[in-house]
Amino acid sequence: MASATRPIRPRQPVATVVGMVRLGGVAPTDAALAAAALLLVQAEIWTTDVQGSFPALVVGGLLVSVPLAWRQVAPLASGGLVCAGWFVMTSAATGDFPPQVPVLPVTVAVYSAAAWTRGTSRAALAGAVTLGLMVAAYLAAPEADVDDFFPYAVWAGAFGTGRLVQRRSAEATRAATRAAASELAREVAEQEATERERARIARDLHDVVGHSVSLMVVQAGAERLRLGSGGPTAEALLRIEDAGREALRDLRAMLGVMGPGDGRTDDPAGLAPLPVIDDLDALVERLRGAGLTATVRMEGARDEVAGGVQVAVYRVVQEALTNVVRHAPGAAVTVAVEVSNGQVDLRVDNDCASPAVREGRAVRNGGGGEGSGRGLIGMRERVAAHGGTLTAGPRPGGGFRVAATIPGPS
Repeated sequence: MASATRPIRPRQPVATVVGMVRLGGVAPTDAALAAAALLLVQAEIWTTDVQGSFPALVVGGLLVSVPLAWRQVAPLASGGLVCAGWFVMTSAATGDFPPQVPVLPVTVAVYSAAAWTRGTSRAALAGAVTLGLMVAAYLAAPEADVDDFFPYAVWAGAFGTGRLVQRRSAEATRAATRAAASELAREVAEQEATERERARIARDLHDVVGHSVSLMVVQAGAERLRLGSGGPTAEALLRIEDAGREALRDLRAMLGVMGPGDGRTDDPAGLAPLPVIDDLDALVERLRGAGLTATVRMEGARDEVAGGVQVAVYRVVQEALTNVVRHAPGAAVTVAVEVSNGQVDLRVDNDCASPAVREGRAVRNGGGGEGSGRGLIGMRERVAAHGGTLTAGPRPGGGFRVAATIPGPS
């Protein structure tokens, strides 16, 4: 039986070369740099008036260029070989025209040894090796001047630049790491704040729903007792009572999974009635003693608003006013609540007496410290829980505004 064969796709030459270079741990750019240096050095040997032992010059030209391909992989060895290659070339040269082009790859090699060698001791070794070989190569050239500072200046410029680049690169890496860690910590803090706020919302909703269900159970029980036992109506009312009590047990169980400290049994404040929109006047009155100057305007039939929405409106206003008290005591604030067909439109405006309030930091911080973002997160979570939207930012004509819209029942 003939076996199926797959057609062999020829690899592109460029892709093959790049793959081989990367396989050896060498960057393609460094390989190209080494190839360019090799061409320039060999061109000087064969096309100019350089005199001397050509085999030694050619070998030295290879050493002074090819190791540049490994300048990032093995910077110390690469720098030492390149400088040694220059020493071979200057030692083999005779006449009045020693090789000049090798100074360029030597400078690159010294820079690379300084920039890519890790560790203080290894960097010091790289500096000593490259400096010693450079000075030896320069002095080995015909008619070399012992007092000439040229090799020292070239080495100092290249090595110093390399060390500076490495230091700046390390600082940039550390800064990026710190920024990433800070961003992660901020995201974790926001997530924790969101979870805490959702737990508070769940407790408030538990109280609102639990109150309504308890009222239904009591009314069903009273009506069943009035009608007496027996009959389909009494049995239906009894089933309503049982369903209501089961719903209350489920609500308490769901609240219990939130963990210790989230329940209301040990919190005296949790026994107080939940706030509603009509309690905003009392809230403003309490905060006036803390330096708040505020007016409240409420329009519409507030009894049309569900209990959970009323709690959310109260908490949003409370958070916004508390931010003003903390960051701009004495600022003039206007609270406007409009109810239309069950929809609530809320605005809290201030006159920006404080830069923190004017720039929105107070709302973003929520009184929890610079940049915590918990206040705004909590307000948005409460509004979003009822299908609404909340915005916070500068208002037209100056000042800062927190605005929310919570739709009515559909």
